[in-house]
Amino acid sequence: MVGWGRSFWLAIKATIFAILWMILGGVIIGVGIILFGDPNIINYIITMDFASLSALSMAKLIISIISLIIGWVIITFGAMASLIKVVTDESFEETYRRRYYPPPY
Repeated sequence: MVGWGRSFWLAIKATIFAILWMILGGVIIGVGIILFGDPNIINYIITMDFASLSALSMAKLIISIISLIIGWVIITFGAMASLIKVVTDESFEETYRRRYYPPPY
């Protein structure tokens, strides 16, 4: 059985991995926000007047929305994958230890 000290260490490890994924996804989201930050695009979104939007502004709008979605997906799946990786690694190690080094009874 895994002790409390080992459990907290694994929680810290999973949290660090999740923070790294949040930084990576945050950079991608930041790029989307920078592209989205054009005042003309915001005015067009508020008024929903996309007909008079230039092709470059429309491309920036589409790329920024895609970038925001990709960043969010990276953060979400990266955090979940980090937790799953830490849990499965520890489960494998614990199974290996019990198989080859049985506890004294």
